[in-house]
Order: sequence, then structure tokens, then C-alpha cells
Amino acid sequence: MTDVRTQDAPATTQENPTKQTGGFIWYELMSPDPEASKTFYDAVVGWNVGPAIEEFQGYRMIGRNDGKSAGGILPLTAEMQQHGARPTWLGYIHVADVDRSVASIEQAGGKTFMAPFDIPSVGRVAMVADPSGAPFYIMTPTPPADDPNAKSDVFSPDQAQHIRWNELSTTDQAGAIDFYKRQFGWGQDGGMPMGEMGDYSFIQANGVTIGAIMRKPPQLPVSMWTYYIGVDDVDRAAEAIKGGGGQVVHGPMEIPGGEYALNAGSLPAEPPAFDHDAIDHLVRYAEACEASWRGWFAAQSIEPLEMVYEDLINDVDQRVRDVACFLEVTLPPELSNVRPRLKRQADDHTEHFVQRFNGRSDAWRGGEDS
Repeated sequence: MTDVRTQDAPATTQENPTKQTGGFIWYELMSPDPEASKTFYDAVVGWNVGPAIEEFQGYRMIGRNDGKSAGGILPLTAEMQQHGARPTWLGYIHVADVDRSVASIEQAGGKTFMAPFDIPSVGRVAMVADPSGAPFYIMTPTPPADDPNAKSDVFSPDQAQHIRWNELSTTDQAGAIDFYKRQFGWGQDGGMPMGEMGDYSFIQANGVTIGAIMRKPPQLPVSMWTYYIGVDDVDRAAEAIKGGGGQVVHGPMEIPGGEYALNAGSLPAEPPAFDHDAIDHLVRYAEACEASWRGWFAAQSIEPLEMVYEDLINDVDQRVRDVACFLEVTLPPELSNVRPRLKRQADDHTEHFVQRFNGRSDAWRGGEDS
């Protein structure tokens, strides 16, 4: 989030023709609890998130004080989460032809998560990812019938209640810069040195600096976009974040231009209760067992067959064939029943260990073998 209290910050906006493409034209929060998100963001940013729109699967519009929209909230259903969807913010980039852009993105090494589809009276949309895996939407909007020259203003480099900065953390900085240049006509001019992290490279769309591309920090698990929301007072917003059950991860910190920014995230309602002593004991016990087995195999002049759990669950049938070949045995006819039985056993063992961790067993902490 960024503070807009500095009144004399240089203006960097420019009027863009309606038909210009390449800019961010919409932002969307995927939330498992839209009502809680409304309470949180209304307090932190000053937005007024609207009611659920039933004909659009409960979608909610994010309202600003000027009566216009800052984006939307998509309810994240249990089914969506079962298919891998997680709470996140996603940006929409304006393109002239969604289908052609999807083909170009795939040819450049990107992926398609959601094939192009039409939203009545809204436009044509697809969810994609760049070659490093960072997801975003592309969209060809349908202008309102009563305003054919309408253009998006959800992004503004200097206004509160707008997205003010778009930041990509990526595993391939040079590749990402080239990708977005070629796909969306972006520019890359200027930057800021960050020591061992390299340069913080500014990016432009239609002549306006819209954000930056940087190397992914080690603490981030994947490449991703981060969107900075403008607020009227960053200190007030920080207190509202804490009061609303969120967490200030970094900042507030002063940034070039005399303004302030911070990074924030939400906290789980109940932090998971893990017994770290028990986990440490389990790791040490497993390492001791492995060392003991390796010693026994070496003493018997046996070269063991090794595999990791991920290999087993990714292709059970092949791993079973590998073991049978190693043992020089003929596979039984019941091979087709191996997969569900092993999965059930794995699930049972997983639940068993979770219960032991959460139970904080004295035997595990005390160093006894179980």
C-alpha cells in the first residue's frame, strides 16, 4: 500500500486513447470470505465493497469514494479450492484479441489456466501465466452501450483507492522483461539498484510507469505479481490492518519521492498448532534409521533400490514395477488394486502423524523411540 499524503509529487499520468492496449484495466481479489474481505478493505483503504451479484455467481464490485469501481471480489468456493485455487489478487491486462494473445503467450513459453471465454456485456477473458509461472488475466473489454469511449481508471500512479503500482517478482527477470515487452508493448526504462538482488527495473505501459520487475526474493515460493493500493494515510492504514486481523509484513518504509509503502497479509483465524520439538525428533529419528539401514546394506554388500515419497505417489504403478524388477519377482494379477490401497495407507499414516504432532506427545519430545 502507498501513502498519497505528499501533495507536490510530480504528476506522471497522461491521457491515453481509448483503443490503447497493454495496461492494467481491472483488478480482482479471489476470496473465500467476501464479507470478511469487505470489512477489512473498507476499513483499510476506504473502499465500499458492494453486495453480491447473484447473476454473476456472487461477484462483488469494489466501490471508491468517487462513485467508480476499483475492481471486484470473486468468491472462492470450496470446489475452486479443491482444484488448486487460492486467495490472491490478480490483474487484468488489456489486449486487442484475447484468443490471439493466448496463442502468442503459449508460443512464448507461458501457460493457459482458463481458456478464453465471454462474460456478457463485460468482455472476453482468459487466465494465463508468464513463462516463470506468474498468473494474470488478459481481457478485451466490451464498452458500455451508453459510453462507447469508456476507459478504465482502476490504475493511477498518484491517487488513493486506486492500484498505484504493479510489481512482478520473478525467477527470470531478463526473460520477464522481454516477455512483457513483446506480448503487451511495454517499455523498460530506469531502475533502482538493490545490492545482491540486482536492479529494480521500472516498466511502462503507454508511456506511463506502472510498476517494476525484480528478481524473486528467496522467501517467496513462486513468481508472482504484487499490487500496491493507494491509501490516504499509510500509518492509519497500518493500524487498520492490525485491527482487522491482518499483519504488516514489511514497513511502513519511505520510498523515492517522499512517500511511504508497506506490505501486508492476512492471518489465519487459528494458527496451526505444531509441536516443533516432536517434528525435530521425527527428523532425527528418521536420519538415524536411514544411517543404520545404509550401514547394514553396506555390510551385506547390497546396493539398495532408493526412491523418494514424491516419486511413489506421482507414479505408483511404475514404482511398483521398479521394485518387482529389483527383486526379480513376477507381479501378481492384483496389481490394479495397488494404487487405491497405497493411497489409503498413505492417508492413514498422514493423519496418524498429524494427530501425534498436534497431541504434543511427551514420548516424541523426550527422545523415546516409537
